[in-house]
Amino acid sequence: MVLYQVLQRQDGIYVDIHMESCRAVFHPFRSKSFPLYALYERVRRRDKDCARNLRSRTNLLAELDSSNDMHNARGSKQQEEDVARIMKVSTPTTTKMRFFSEGSGSANGILCNLIARHMTSDLFHTQTAQLSVEKADRHEGIFFLMRLDWYVLSVACLEFRDQIESEDEMQKIYRDLTFFTAGIIDLYQSDDETKVVHDVTTSDEQFSEALPIDEIMAVHPKLYANALYEALRKEDFPVTSITSDEVSYAMSVFSFKEVLHASIELDDLSEQLPVDSETSTGQRLAELINTILTPVPGSDDTLFYYHGKAGSDVGCSGEAEVHTATTSSNDLEQFFEDTYSFCEDFAHLDNQSIDSDGKRADTKSDSDCSPLYFQFTITDMGDVGEDDETPVSLKSIRALKRSAILTAQVSVFEHLDESTLPFTHTHVIRKLQHALNEFASEQTLDKYRYVGLESLTTDAFKIVMRNLSQSKHHVLKIPITFYVTKASSMIKASDPTGINESDLDHGYHILLSELESSEFTTKSTADSFLVVDGDTLSTILLYWCFVQVKKFSGIVTVRVHHPHGREAAQERAETTVGLVEKMLNRTNQKLLLESMYKTRKAPAELFVDTEYDESRAATTTSEELSPQVSNRGMYACPVQYQHEFPLHRRVSPSQAVRTLHSSILQNFMLSNRSGVSVYRDESNNIYYMNLAYRKSIRQNDDENSHVIELLVYGIEQPGPVITEELVRLLQRKLLMLPLDALSSVLNKNPQYNLLTTDMSFINNFSRRLNEIEPEIELDNNSCVRTYELPPHVEDPLTLLLMFRQNICGSTFIQLLHYESNEVDMQLSDMLEVNTEDGSIILNGLPGNEFCFFFNSLGLGLDPAAQHVTTLTNQGRIYSRQAGSGIAVIQVSLLHGSSSASRICIGKGDKMLETSLRVSKEYMSLNPNNDDSKETYKLLIKVTNTTVDIDAIQKWVYLSLCQVLAAYTIEHHRLSCLQSPSNNVPVLSSSARGGRDALNQLMPGLPALEDMMTITIDLPHPAMMKVQSKTRLQATSLAALTLDLIEKAVLSAIFNKSMRLPYDGIDIFRMANTASRVSVVRDRISKAKVVSFENGRVVNDNHVDSPEYVCVFGLRQSNGNAVNSPQHLFFKEIHVARPETSVFTEVLHRIKSLKPAQFERHMVFILRVLRSSRSLMTYNVSPQIWATMKTNFNDIEGELARAEETRREHCVGRCIEQFPFITKKQQVVSANLVKAAEHPPKKEQIPKEEPPVVNKGPVRRIKRPTSMLRPKLIGKSVDGAAAQAVQASRLRAKTRPSVPHRALVSKSTSSAPSTQKKQLKDKHSQQKQRRETAQKDTVTRSIVQSVPAASLLKFYRDLTAILKEASESHLAEPMLSQSMLQYVTHAYFASVKERQSPLMLTRLISTCCGSPICCRSIFHLHCDKELSSMKSFLHFVTARWKAGAIQSPYPHFVYLHKDLLVSQRRRVSIMIEILMTWNGFAECYIFHYKAWLINSSDNSKNPMQLTRAHAEQEAAAIDSIALNFVGQLALDSQVLNFAGSRLARAATKQDKKLNTLALLRCTFQRFSEQVQLDYCLEGSADYMLQRRFLAPSSILSKELIENYDRTKLFEHFSSARESYKLNDCSGAGEKVFACGLLKIAGLSCQVFVAAHETIDSALEVFILCMTKGERIDTYVAVEGSLFAERICDVVLEYSMTAVEKVITAAASKMRNVHLWKRLGSEFATTFPLSEVLMDELRQCCHHIDMMDIEPRLQALLTEETNELQIPWDEIFKSFDRSPLFHCIRFDRGEEINWVVYSREYDIFIDIVSEQSSTMTQKHFRRVRLLLEDNFGEQNIAKNASDQFVSFVLNWVWDDCWLSL
Repeated sequence: MVLYQVLQRQDGIYVDIHMESCRAVFHPFRSKSFPLYALYERVRRRDKDCARNLRSRTNLLAELDSSNDMHNARGSKQQEEDVARIMKVSTPTTTKMRFFSEGSGSANGILCNLIARHMTSDLFHTQTAQLSVEKADRHEGIFFLMRLDWYVLSVACLEFRDQIESEDEMQKIYRDLTFFTAGIIDLYQSDDETKVVHDVTTSDEQFSEALPIDEIMAVHPKLYANALYEALRKEDFPVTSITSDEVSYAMSVFSFKEVLHASIELDDLSEQLPVDSETSTGQRLAELINTILTPVPGSDDTLFYYHGKAGSDVGCSGEAEVHTATTSSNDLEQFFEDTYSFCEDFAHLDNQSIDSDGKRADTKSDSDCSPLYFQFTITDMGDVGEDDETPVSLKSIRALKRSAILTAQVSVFEHLDESTLPFTHTHVIRKLQHALNEFASEQTLDKYRYVGLESLTTDAFKIVMRNLSQSKHHVLKIPITFYVTKASSMIKASDPTGINESDLDHGYHILLSELESSEFTTKSTADSFLVVDGDTLSTILLYWCFVQVKKFSGIVTVRVHHPHGREAAQERAETTVGLVEKMLNRTNQKLLLESMYKTRKAPAELFVDTEYDESRAATTTSEELSPQVSNRGMYACPVQYQHEFPLHRRVSPSQAVRTLHSSILQNFMLSNRSGVSVYRDESNNIYYMNLAYRKSIRQNDDENSHVIELLVYGIEQPGPVITEELVRLLQRKLLMLPLDALSSVLNKNPQYNLLTTDMSFINNFSRRLNEIEPEIELDNNSCVRTYELPPHVEDPLTLLLMFRQNICGSTFIQLLHYESNEVDMQLSDMLEVNTEDGSIILNGLPGNEFCFFFNSLGLGLDPAAQHVTTLTNQGRIYSRQAGSGIAVIQVSLLHGSSSASRICIGKGDKMLETSLRVSKEYMSLNPNNDDSKETYKLLIKVTNTTVDIDAIQKWVYLSLCQVLAAYTIEHHRLSCLQSPSNNVPVLSSSARGGRDALNQLMPGLPALEDMMTITIDLPHPAMMKVQSKTRLQATSLAALTLDLIEKAVLSAIFNKSMRLPYDGIDIFRMANTASRVSVVRDRISKAKVVSFENGRVVNDNHVDSPEYVCVFGLRQSNGNAVNSPQHLFFKEIHVARPETSVFTEVLHRIKSLKPAQFERHMVFILRVLRSSRSLMTYNVSPQIWATMKTNFNDIEGELARAEETRREHCVGRCIEQFPFITKKQQVVSANLVKAAEHPPKKEQIPKEEPPVVNKGPVRRIKRPTSMLRPKLIGKSVDGAAAQAVQASRLRAKTRPSVPHRALVSKSTSSAPSTQKKQLKDKHSQQKQRRETAQKDTVTRSIVQSVPAASLLKFYRDLTAILKEASESHLAEPMLSQSMLQYVTHAYFASVKERQSPLMLTRLISTCCGSPICCRSIFHLHCDKELSSMKSFLHFVTARWKAGAIQSPYPHFVYLHKDLLVSQRRRVSIMIEILMTWNGFAECYIFHYKAWLINSSDNSKNPMQLTRAHAEQEAAAIDSIALNFVGQLALDSQVLNFAGSRLARAATKQDKKLNTLALLRCTFQRFSEQVQLDYCLEGSADYMLQRRFLAPSSILSKELIENYDRTKLFEHFSSARESYKLNDCSGAGEKVFACGLLKIAGLSCQVFVAAHETIDSALEVFILCMTKGERIDTYVAVEGSLFAERICDVVLEYSMTAVEKVITAAASKMRNVHLWKRLGSEFATTFPLSEVLMDELRQCCHHIDMMDIEPRLQALLTEETNELQIPWDEIFKSFDRSPLFHCIRFDRGEEINWVVYSREYDIFIDIVSEQSSTMTQKHFRRVRLLLEDNFGEQNIAKNASDQFVSFVLNWVWDDCWLSL
């Protein structure tokens, strides 16, 4: 017996065999034939195989317990043997697992790996390990080792071999998974036994329940789906084909969950496009989905998988609890905070998140890692509530034709919680959501891009910016640095260290302003701007580019979205960054310029050079300067403007620069930089400028070698203020510098010889000044004037020499010396002397001898030429009017139209033809208008610089008139002396007329007197006159004549007493007969008149009333000393030294031959009459004339006093003869003369001793003795106050208070009785005087103003008031000043309560009031009705806030206004108004008087005022009264009244008002300057301006052809609402108001009317409601470069508005004219042009005829041309129809037919190509032209139907005829 013992230990299995046998024989079975041997061998082999099996089992189990290296070659072979040994002893169990067919790529391999990972994972319930064996015992695949329990071990083989199984006509691919299971007992087998056993496959299921087959098959579908997902994602081994069954099997484990929705908006194209056609939106959406997802093959493109390039982004990840989010924040402030740019890859972010969380998911099964499959559903916008779970394919998405909601569904395993998603799902969903949001955003952005920039609103910008944040865009950031004035350095906005953040606000404001004002940006929000290209069309934007300024971070962010992608966006962003950097530089430049402008210090950042403030540099170290040096010139502004100024040779360059700086740029200079000035223009742009001189490249010897250069630096192009105004100022100043230099030189030395360059400068000055200031018009008529000399001037040389002497004596004008190019003539050539007859002829005049210059600085007199100045008062006026500067005066002598070549010397000494009278024309210069007259003329040419040329010409004309008068008088005197009648004196004349008689006695005397009278009126410096009009006795005329000649004339001439007779003085007595007499003194020195005719003494009497005429100068006298040179104003005609020039030699030669031509003489005429005396002198020295005038006035005064004394004596003697005159009245009459000569002195008040008062100071001010009513108007405040105090004290003295009377009575008890008596008498006298004066005043006022019938009534009224006042106020019947004030107070207190008598009101006003003003004004001529005056009265009454007192007379009224009312004081104004018609002026006159009435009532509250209070009260009354007087400006009230009427008429027509007449009368009455003065005073509420408008100046040539003013006004009347016009004509001509305009904050009404004289012109009146504001101030206008006056701005804008209305109306009239001319009024003879037709097209409404008439489209677009329609014939037939006419235009390659429908008044515009055939036409355009857009549908349809019907009828008729 053999006993086996099997032991299992840790190190192996041990078998002990115990056998019954002898010890000695151990091998009893050696014999092979022994039966037990076979058993032994079998057992031994079994034991060996069992040991091997056990060893193999042990080796395989070691794989489960340890991780040894089993992949080495030896281990793998051993493992293969161990697997094969186990498989021999195991029981196989096979199951089928679903796999993929061919074309699935690496799906099968991935599935195998997934199965292997799952089976070897910790989640697999059976302990399993993958073996490295791939083939064992006919099985090839993946081998696994499983421990089912402690004793059972299984080897599983997942075979690689695919097997096909057909099911329902479908082939399925599967692989076998075989489990080789062996227990412990199965290991004890030999190899032979196992071989036999395995030869037959058994279906032993003893281990089936223990095998994990169900677990593996349960997880297999998930692994299948995962394998498919990973295979699809592999790009190196792509999937080519998968069956739909495999896809269905893979999707069977999923449930799809809706994770996001996206709204897709597009126009509904379902009806326009076929079903299968794709749309651009669908294609873009499909491409977007393809960028993230890829359709799964075999799913009909309805299933998609995530194809992320990173393989690990869909690996297993942690279970993150993240909720799905489909939208981002909509907060506008966070638009750009969470955006993604092209440089940020969303997948990269996913990978990082997945990789970081995937490390925590090692224990998660592959079956739980849900793959990312997506499917989409589409729901129409209108079917949102319906459930449609059918997935759509990619093709359906591409064919999307209407707005829909796209829903995305993601695959999740069914066992997962529905509320959460895996981490990878969340990220991919976010990515998909982001992509769809980007798509929707880009779709929205594209939509708004095509909307256009002009149509974008604020809400649209918000939408765009919100969508931009969700789209792909490029981002760039720019740091901000600002210059801060406080820190004087550049500060980073992100780190504003050392300053307040508010200091940067100004920089931000400027930066935002720069962005807003840029032509490339448009403001979207407060700190964001849209950037556009300058050439971008208004209908489309090429891209979106936003610039955002972030104040909190100190950066500028640029964000760009471009439809062309990343590179285009990046390029655009970089360009925008450059633009923003330029704006930042401009901002800092503006900050630096502002700092420099405010501080007047130059920042170092603006200047490249190293010049700086020396005082600052002295206290600043190098370390402190280093930052500034680094930034020096960083923001230097470029030169925006440059100008060069040439210099005159007389100007020093350095001095010129200093002068320009000190005179023009002084207020703009910098303090720390020399020569640099800063300026801010009207547009608030700041510039800094530099003036410097440098050498000129072009040098000329006659010119200055230097030029001054103006450099203007800034950031903007300077406006006209700098480029025009400043340059003009500098040019003008530089032009004035040489002028000032020349003026100074000529002032110091008038004889200075000017150079040629100086003369060129003066001659060209006006031209240069006009170039600088073009608005200054050159008046050539004022520069050159020609005067015709009177015929009696035959010696013009003498006249010119006298003129030269006269004008050079004015101290402002002198002879000009200059270098001349004229050739000097010889003496013999210039002068011809005829020795036979003594005639002298001068051959021409040199031009330089009569060339003068005016110098405003003044010149001295040349004593040799003229010792006394010839400047008259009128000349002084002209010298002031001329202004400053230099003027050259050239006087030329003409004869006919050419220069005078032969001048006769000494002619013209004939007697006057008309000896009795000389007219003013005889001695006047006449402006020459006829060049054909062969007379002498004077050509006056003035070369001007800066003086008033008109004043110079007037001055020259005055001087010429003066010398002409002197010439005429001298030659008339000479002719009289040479007359034969002068040698035979006439002693008497019987002529009736005084002039005839005087002319007979002294020929030429009346003419001489006329000449002198005319000359005095010029005035003339040597012609004087004195006159007295005191009436004298006739008997005293002779003595007076004698005294005047001897004492006034001769004594003044000779400076000593002289007696008549005197040689050369003739005296004529004019009475009943005229005779020559001699007046001498008799023995007692009385005047004696002796007749030359009979030698008798002639006595004067009152009946004769004689007249004495004394004349000197008309009779030859020998050795007369009167004409001595020292006695004359002009000694002689001055001639310069002969060596001066050839011409002076000629003059000296002439003087030697004819010395009388150069002499000057004295003439005087004395007339003595009873009513007047006059003395006229000519050429008398000023000193002598002063003595004459004084003596004349003294003699007249003495005689007048004697005459007055005599007359008074006679009157006194006559009064004594009347018996009814009392003695007292005789005394008063006798004292009248004395009172007139010696006014009475003030009455001396007797000194009174002051009363002794125990308390209080002694009163030292003397009280007045008479009552004076205070008159406040016209006095100062102090004077009025003093007067009021004086009156108050007088009242206090008149009626003292009771305590004061008691005190005075006690203190004066000891006074003498005489003093009391004197006081009583004085009071009684004062009372009498007052009563008498009051009685006279009342009586006189009543008598003058009241009719006789009403005297009793007004007397009773006044008596009643006085009685009532006296009973209540006075204890005694005495009407004092206080009583009078009380009466006035009581009367005016009740004036509103009762009807007051008109005349009584006038009486009290006249008696008690102080007249303050009285004036009359003319009303407007257009108001000829009294009702208008009443309206004006009501208007001013309301303006003055006064009350009217009723009057029975319509033209007479009183106004009353209280200025100050209290219980005891009433200050009021009483105004009397009278309206009368003036027939001469043809208008009403408004008279008004005003009284100030100051009344008081002391009955209730006695007045106890101190001096200070009285002064204050008086000052207050004075101020109130003056203020009201200032308001009585009736002239301005007339303007306000007219303006208010016009303002009402502009809004509501007044049919009774003649608006045009009111407009014209108002403007004629009040000029613009007067109205501006009223505005300055603040009294005008309106301003009326008028301008004339010529339509030809604003309308084009085409519009002016059809313009007619009458038609224009008719058009205005018919279309007032279209132009917002109002017909305000009223009772006059047509006037239209253009509506209320708001200009510069003022309301304006504009009136348009016809011009009075010009047919086509218009009058425009602008009524501005100023409301008392000034409109002459200046204001800056937007768009303008200059500050303008408000009135000019109002005028400009109003005229612009009128021009727009006129242009619009003319355009409409032109359109109507063209429509009628080419339509209803068309004529074939009318010349047509394509221009007219094009103009018609532009003004009408177009409708495409193809859209409304489909039949026409079929006719015109017939491609086959089957009908063969002859269109040319059809269009010609339109002209034959009464309903149409047709016009043809040939336009090169096109033919244009225009058919007009007379019935519908419409044009049909047809354009076709030129064709060789008449039937084949290609029509390019067929449209209807309508005049208006109203009712266009019906008209267009009817006209189209008519046109098509006509064509069809013609075709039908043509077909019928052809048959």
